[in-house]
Amino acid sequence: MNHEAGKTAFLTIDLGRIEAGVLERILDTLDRLGVKATFFIPARLVEDKPGLVEELVSRGHEIGSMGYTCSRLDRMSPEEAERNVARGIKVLRELYPVRSFRAPYMRLPRNLLPLLSREGILVDSSLRLHIVGNPSLRVEQGVLRLPVTHGDYLLRMPWGMQRVFHKAPPRLVVFRVSASKPLGGPGQDPLARAVLYYLEHGYRFTTAGTAVSLHKIMAGIRV
Repeated sequence: MNHEAGKTAFLTIDLGRIEAGVLERILDTLDRLGVKATFFIPARLVEDKPGLVEELVSRGHEIGSMGYTCSRLDRMSPEEAERNVARGIKVLRELYPVRSFRAPYMRLPRNLLPLLSREGILVDSSLRLHIVGNPSLRVEQGVLRLPVTHGDYLLRMPWGMQRVFHKAPPRLVVFRVSASKPLGGPGQDPLARAVLYYLEHGYRFTTAGTAVSLHKIMAGIRV
């Protein structure tokens, strides 16, 4: 499949909660299609599931942080939220050089952006497209914002309805998929169908951390 210049897709997987068998199915799909994803993980999950990061990295995927727990940061005090984020990054960095972040439930208080920058986080993907209004990349307080274009609610729609959203996609597409429940029933693989559609339409799938280089290219800066 030929990739067209500028057409880029990011597949991001949230592992706040994992239903039995769902992660395995997602990984098998990605292996089959040869696509790499970014897995956003709360560090507490890694402590409960030793070997999870090693397995994901061995398959070529990127690890991003969701903080220490999968609790909403906007419902914590500023001090508690900062401790949660910093601790989560620290724990994951003992296993992987984390540089991407997504807040649980996509709720990131803006006052945490400077903390992410100080912690060496380069990319945050806690914005929804309908909030930011367009899929463009932009830097805020030292962190590149990578807005989500499609949530897994879209992948659960019948394909005929999905095609309306996929028919004229932007050149930058970000999928957000949760491992908390299956996307389809027996014999169905909505994730594979969507990924194949974008591959066939010239998109290159890459990981969230590479958005920094992509942004520099788009801005006309030599990488």
